[in-house]
Amino acid sequence: ITYRCNSRCKTCSIWKKNYPDKLNLDDFKKLVDEPAFKSVRFLVLTGGEPFLRKDIDEIVNIFKEKNPKLHITILTNALLPEIIYKKVKNMPRDVLITLSFNGKPETHDETRGIKGNFKKLLKTIENLKKLKQNMNLIFTTTKENYDQLLWSWDFAQKHNLNILFNPEMNYGRLETDKNRGLTKVQQKQVLEQLKKIYSERHRPFFDYTYLLFFKKNYNKEIVTDICYAGTNSIYIDYDGNI
Repeated sequence: ITYRCNSRCKTCSIWKKNYPDKLNLDDFKKLVDEPAFKSVRFLVLTGGEPFLRKDIDEIVNIFKEKNPKLHITILTNALLPEIIYKKVKNMPRDVLITLSFNGKPETHDETRGIKGNFKKLLKTIENLKKLKQNMNLIFTTTKENYDQLLWSWDFAQKHNLNILFNPEMNYGRLETDKNRGLTKVQQKQVLEQLKKIYSERHRPFFDYTYLLFFKKNYNKEIVTDICYAGTNSIYIDYDGNI
C-alpha cells in the first residue's frame, strides 16, 4: 500500500525509491465493492512500511467492514511503536501484525540499518500485548544471521510468539545485492537449526513444507510446477497495478 519506508535494510532497496502513495481511501472502497472481493479469504498489507500511511487503520476497517471474515496481515518493521499502538487500537483484534525480526539486537539493527530498531521492536511487542493483539515474528535468513535461528526461536518462545522463518530471496524488483547468498556450509547450518526447531514445534506438515522450501531454494530448484497467480492469489502494487 506504500513504497515509502523508514528502514535502510541490507536485504532490500525499496527505501531508495521514495515513491509517493498513489492509492487513496476511495480506491480501496472501490476495490471492496468488486463482487470478487466477497470471496477473498486472506489479505496481506505490505510496503515499504504500511504504518507510514496515516490512514492505515481506515484502510483495514474498510476491508473488514465489507468482509468481516477476512484474515488481514500487516507487515511492519516496528520502528514506530507509538503510532503502531495508536493505529492498531482502532483495528479489530484478529488483524495479524507481523513484526520483521533479524536476530540478536546488534544483528537486527545492523541488518535493518537503523540504530535502536531492536529496542523499538521490544516496545512494539509490549504495546501490542497490552491490546491483546494477534501478532507474530518473521525472520528472514541472511548472511548476517544464518547462525541465529535457534537464538531467535528461544526469543519467540520467551515472548510467547509464533515465528516464521524464510530464506532471503531476490524478487527482482528490489534490486538487491547479487552477492548475498549463503555458502553451502552456512546453508547446512541453517537446515540443521530448522530441523531442531521444527522437531520441537510439533507442526509436521506445515514445518516440513517450509523445510522443503528452504532446501529447494538453496539448491536453486523450482519450488512448485504450479503457478497460483491469478487463480488463488493476486498481487496489487502500491499504484494499483495488478
